[in-house]
Amino acid sequence: MQNKIVLVSAGFLLAVTGCGGPVDSHEMELGSDTKGLGRPAQHCVSKAFAQPMGLPAPEKLPATQFECFNTFADAIAHASKGAVQLPANATPQNLKQEDEDLMVAAANIIAVEYDANNFTGPTWTIQSDVTCSMGYMIGSPATPPGWDNVISSARSYAGCNNAYHYENANYSGASTNCFSTCSFASLLMDNQTSSIIWAP
Repeated sequence: MQNKIVLVSAGFLLAVTGCGGPVDSHEMELGSDTKGLGRPAQHCVSKAFAQPMGLPAPEKLPATQFECFNTFADAIAHASKGAVQLPANATPQNLKQEDEDLMVAAANIIAVEYDANNFTGPTWTIQSDVTCSMGYMIGSPATPPGWDNVISSARSYAGCNNAYHYENANYSGASTNCFSTCSFASLLMDNQTSSIIWAP
């Protein structure tokens, strides 16, 4: 049985993404400081909203749910709508190419962010109604609770060949392009990310 928590957040601009669980919920204003909020579970899943390239962002988006799970397997099963079933003790290193292809095909999973270097540790999986390969830019103007300034590596999918990690919320401050995969061990953005834009 999956053990998860659900958070509800209101947002605007491109998207707001994060994590939480069924016994706890609150409203998080976009750009609010989440540094002091503990992560309720190790592996989070959220849905990002997308914007066609070249069009202005909407002023406001509907509330978005964030869900977190105690295992990576449960998070990926939820994110892929059951298409990818991993062993209960699976880690990100257990993902095969066919698993990643199923994740994208079943649920438009566009990225997995990692707490530790070399794609290890707790994970934050992001999905969307569309993908970068469809000509959309997809963004998270704030990180989920417990994820501010902790990202150390990342992978993106579905045509998101550029992944701009910003040090401040709302895509401001210093940034680095993670492209489709990177580990921040030797970069200034290690444990510095507060917002992200994925683009073709």
